[in-house]
Amino acid sequence: MKLQGHVDSIRQLIKNGISNYLDRIGIKQNEIKQVSNLIGEEETLRVKITGIIENLTGETGSFVLAREKALDEFSFTLFNRIAAIKVMEAHILFPEIITKKAENGGRSFSHKAWLEKNEARRNDELEGLRDFIRFEFKQLSEEINLYSNDYPYDILPTSFEINSVIEAFNAIEKDGDIDPDIWESDDVLGWLYESYNNYKKEAHKDSGEKTEYNKVSIQSQVYTPRWVVKFLVDNSLGKLYLEMYPDSVIKNKYKIANAPKKRVRDTKPVTEIKMIDPACGSGNFLLYAFDLFHDLYADQIENYGENYDESDIPRLIIENNLYGIDLDDRAVQLAQIGLYIKAKRKSRSIHIDHFNVVSSDFYLPPFSEALPFYKDDEMPDQDVLNLLKEMWSELQKAHKFGSLLRPEEKFNERIEKLRSKMVNKHLQGDLFVFAETKSLGDYKDKFFPALEQAFACGYYGGDKSFLRNKTSDSIRYLSIISQKYDIATANPPYTDSGDFGPELKMFIENNYKKPYKFNTNLYAAFIKRCYELTDESGYISLIHPHTFMFIQSFEDVRKFMIKHTHVDLMVDYGLDRVNLFGTGILLDATWYILS
Repeated sequence: MKLQGHVDSIRQLIKNGISNYLDRIGIKQNEIKQVSNLIGEEETLRVKITGIIENLTGETGSFVLAREKALDEFSFTLFNRIAAIKVMEAHILFPEIITKKAENGGRSFSHKAWLEKNEARRNDELEGLRDFIRFEFKQLSEEINLYSNDYPYDILPTSFEINSVIEAFNAIEKDGDIDPDIWESDDVLGWLYESYNNYKKEAHKDSGEKTEYNKVSIQSQVYTPRWVVKFLVDNSLGKLYLEMYPDSVIKNKYKIANAPKKRVRDTKPVTEIKMIDPACGSGNFLLYAFDLFHDLYADQIENYGENYDESDIPRLIIENNLYGIDLDDRAVQLAQIGLYIKAKRKSRSIHIDHFNVVSSDFYLPPFSEALPFYKDDEMPDQDVLNLLKEMWSELQKAHKFGSLLRPEEKFNERIEKLRSKMVNKHLQGDLFVFAETKSLGDYKDKFFPALEQAFACGYYGGDKSFLRNKTSDSIRYLSIISQKYDIATANPPYTDSGDFGPELKMFIENNYKKPYKFNTNLYAAFIKRCYELTDESGYISLIHPHTFMFIQSFEDVRKFMIKHTHVDLMVDYGLDRVNLFGTGILLDATWYILS
């Protein structure tokens, strides 16, 4: 059986188990019903899930859709948790939790050890398997938030249902059609993510429906082959580094085209080099960049006298260098866990405080609900408050449009309008109004902290733990989307404008049509967005269809690229199609570096 078949089976097992659990605690497909005799954990979960569904109802528009989305998120979270454990086991980061062996009595090593300390549990259902898994999740949660029982989508079905899922996972490496070392692969989590979502992708394709914002991540998922990722990252991040340190040994270790022979860029600490993937998916580009960044830090220690603690390098990379945004919570889970595994393989004692890879899948409440949580002495002045209201409305679309939102640019546009208004009043002799209006120079410094405070107030003001757990994502998203980066790299979604749903079409045309027509395809909008996210001396490295080079509707895109960027390097596969690893995925694309 191919990997896709195993993933489909596991997905259905998990979804059925969790749906049954929701039914038992009264959260039915069409309504929430009263249920008597719930035990403590079930009552707590019922309250939590009710809060989640209330929030998702505001996002999706109906109870039925909200429950279905919650079920999807609960299911994929459990899938991710177990898959990640299989990968960590394969890299011997801890004794086996999931993998069973005959020498352990048909249990995992850790389950056997747990039973030795809890003899009474041998008589429980499947020897207390559910409580054992909960115990191990709690241990892991001390370092990985994904496993916390406070995680928004934390849930465990019965021992029998969990055991069926574990057996299905363990069957993968035993399948003769699959590499027995599959769990050691750097990109196995990415392959699992794509395989898990393939049924939705096929269903959307068969439906013939237009692609709306909530279908983008499904419709346009395309795996980026490793050699393409390597080409793009080496020739953007690697080249930028060599422009600062042209004599570095990095030029001998990596294949970098047109490597500079003398310094052409001012040096700066490696901790200040920032790379973003604005459509990061499961983190393919970020995972590869982690390794290159690690070599850059090592080079600084060995050849340039920097005193970084080698064991601390993984934390420095994750907290300072790598940034990503995706619409899909599930993909971001995998990206974070993939980076965590990378870090742990380099330094077992490392502790990661936070990741700069976030999901934009949060739903902001109405601004009126956040505003009252300001104390009187903390209220922003009226001009900042007006901007706050406008930008809040814009950011309520984050769960729909992710990194394509442009708060920084929108903010600057509004400031310019206000500045022009002030100047006009001054020219008309209204000196009093001009004098009374505060200088706009410090508005940016005041505005974004005020907006972050509003984010926090909007969530923490309620009693729903789901909302409180989403606060950090929303604030970090705002911080990430409002910065400039040295490098923006991506395999962005490809969707032609003729296939846009009404809401996606309106958003792209309002934000990316003028003055240049970046509205012809979703990938064109990402070209523009990557340009905006990088600083003046930054690099953009992308892979997408080669249609932008010759189709008339992309004429403005070509004009923009010629006028505002320099094509540093380009590879066009044209009609040369490459079958990737026998997966049936065909590569027909261009990848390039812009500076």
